Amino acid sequence: FSLGCVRGRVLFALDLVLTFLAGCAVFDLANAAVHHVLGASLSLHFSAIASGLFGFAVYAFKLLERGLMPARIRITHVPIRQARSWLRLGAVTAVAGAMSGWVGQMDLAVGARMRQWTLLGGIGPGVFLFLPVLFAQLYLLALWDVATARKRQFRPPVSVIVPAHNEAYIIHDTIAAMDRAAEHYGGEVHVLIMNNNSTDETEVIAKAALAAGTAAQGRVINVPKPGKSNALNAGLDACETEFLIRVDADTLVGADNFSRALPYFADPSVGVVGGVPVPPGGALFDRARHLEALVKHGVYSVAMGAVNCVVGIPGMFVVYRTEHPRALGGFVEGMNGEDTDISLRIGALGYHSVVDPRIRYVSEVPSSYGHMREQRMRWFRSIFHISSRCRDLIYGPNKTLRGKVVLPYMLINSARRTMLVPLVIYGALEWATGLNPDSPIVWQSVVA
Repeated sequence: FSLGCVRGRVLFALDLVLTFLAGCAVFDLANAAVHHVLGASLSLHFSAIASGLFGFAVYAFKLLERGLMPARIRITHVPIRQARSWLRLGAVTAVAGAMSGWVGQMDLAVGARMRQWTLLGGIGPGVFLFLPVLFAQLYLLALWDVATARKRQFRPPVSVIVPAHNEAYIIHDTIAAMDRAAEHYGGEVHVLIMNNNSTDETEVIAKAALAAGTAAQGRVINVPKPGKSNALNAGLDACETEFLIRVDADTLVGADNFSRALPYFADPSVGVVGGVPVPPGGALFDRARHLEALVKHGVYSVAMGAVNCVVGIPGMFVVYRTEHPRALGGFVEGMNGEDTDISLRIGALGYHSVVDPRIRYVSEVPSSYGHMREQRMRWFRSIFHISSRCRDLIYGPNKTLRGKVVLPYMLINSARRTMLVPLVIYGALEWATGLNPDSPIVWQSVVA
């Protein structure tokens, strides 16, 4: 919208508004029909919540349709048995719904207060409980799967590719951390530093750090063409081992990361393995990022593994079978989220993705607001870029949980997140105008 011409903006706005009005009309007509047949109608709260979720979906999918997005590709899909995943998802959804409904019916003082807060649209505690209860169950199931996974001593030779552009300030520590992990691992580790058009001392420092290592072998490969995907694909071409680890240049792997990740690949059905990033601590955003990482990667990503629905594993630290990225044409260029794209497509080939919460590594966090904003904009765009490129999973005939449930959920959730700023404005207007409980509160929401 912000970059479109006047005609494009008007058409986009009309498309959003008219589609939403049509959806609301369907909700109301359905409610009227139910009332006519059964003599009872759904509550206004239910209609408000349902139409709100529909509004988020309209926003997300219209942006996917009208935005400047990567071209749709044909996804290679290998069917696998999903009965266990569907059964698990159905069971935990039923339990979460029952518990939320039970709590919502309780005559709790806190529930009454929550429903009085116009900012929350009259939503009670049951609605807020549903997702936490759902993911808590999936998380426990995933921990059970990780604990009972059949792992054996498995130390195959492995290559580590590290795309590096002007990383002189940290590349020595990155290589030293990988050397310690290689020593703990005990198998052959080949480190490939992909010097991607650096203008600082990255190459010199990297060569010295590799020479000082005792457990890992390595070399620096110059990639003059700028772009992270170019560096990754050059590393993929240079890889001579069956397994491949991708590590970002500002990531300090844990000493046990290789030892914990590679044994999963003794199971031929496993295609991707990752862990949980933690911030180094001490910087402006580190504490907030720590909480976010524990919730997003340490709980949600782990939980999705219980129903084989992990969409993407961050490229900060991730392990692949080398043949898979090669068979899929390497890492995509010209879009955000190339790491999630490759993990998602490996999953579509029928392989499992595992997020082990015991695999923890230190990943840098932006230290300035400008850098943080740029990073978050990239992450936000990546959801739409990946969904656009892999829309075969959403619109295609294959009924997979990733394509029919998780990707649409991620799109709707991204739309919900865009509402945070209007909610803050709305709350500020409520506070500034005296929080009058007798006011119908209309103009504040319109302004917000």
